[in-house]
Amino acid sequence: MSNKLLTCSILALFLWLPFLQAEGNGSAIALEKNNSSLAFRNYALPAQDGAVPDSIPEFQLGPDTTLCEARSLRLSIPEQTPDVSIEWSDGSTDTVLIVSTTGTYWATARNDEFLVSDTIYVRFAVAEWQGLPGDTALCNQESYTLDASLDGASLYLWQDGSKEPTYEVDRPGKYLVKVVVDQCTLQDSLQVDWCEPCIGVPNAFTPNDDGLNDTFGPIIQCPAQQYNLKIFNRWGQLVFETNNPMDAWDGAWDGQPQPSDTYFYTLSFQSSFSEPLLQQQGDMVLLR
Repeated sequence: MSNKLLTCSILALFLWLPFLQAEGNGSAIALEKNNSSLAFRNYALPAQDGAVPDSIPEFQLGPDTTLCEARSLRLSIPEQTPDVSIEWSDGSTDTVLIVSTTGTYWATARNDEFLVSDTIYVRFAVAEWQGLPGDTALCNQESYTLDASLDGASLYLWQDGSKEPTYEVDRPGKYLVKVVVDQCTLQDSLQVDWCEPCIGVPNAFTPNDDGLNDTFGPIIQCPAQQYNLKIFNRWGQLVFETNNPMDAWDGAWDGQPQPSDTYFYTLSFQSSFSEPLLQQQGDMVLLR
């Protein structure tokens, strides 16, 4: 029977004939009588499988998303009637939730008979990524490992075309990395220099075989592409020369220990072919 109206003058009466639709949602046909009409009408019953009834407006938090640069996101649901209670995944009960960490968030709206809910996964890519450290220096010719790792990243690209998540630094320069995750491209950079000073020269040494300051030579904290050290006595005689930055003078000349005195040196040093040649001269004291 369709929704045809039959007119009669009797008090209102309801006859409920419940049934289940093919998809399992509860509904009922009601034979409704009032003072002027008689009609069959459909009514929604509380759903048992998560279907959204008409009594509480449906809402959506949106699709799962990855945010590239943003550090927070505003989630909201529509204003509800006084009989409807709201609850978010953190226990708050407002219609708005501000989120700032990667995770799954949900909201529910319910009254005595009905409940609607939705869930969203939010990822904050820039907040998850630690990026590169601040500008730094290499000392004692050490190397340094840069780590740009990010879970789920599909591409890493360094300034020289390298595509690994880590990069080994062994010389000064500007280092840049780009990281692609979902639809986001993140990038960071840093400057690496040698320790200052890159090279230092002591002003005295004591070649007495006690294991302390027994030799004389520059203290070098960076690689040497070009190096020359010459040492002279006070009469201008060359008592030591080397092109190896690892070699140092032990205070002897032609196998003979030299006396305590002031000696003079000249130093030529170049850390890389792109750097200027350093030429330095000075004096130091041999103490016995």
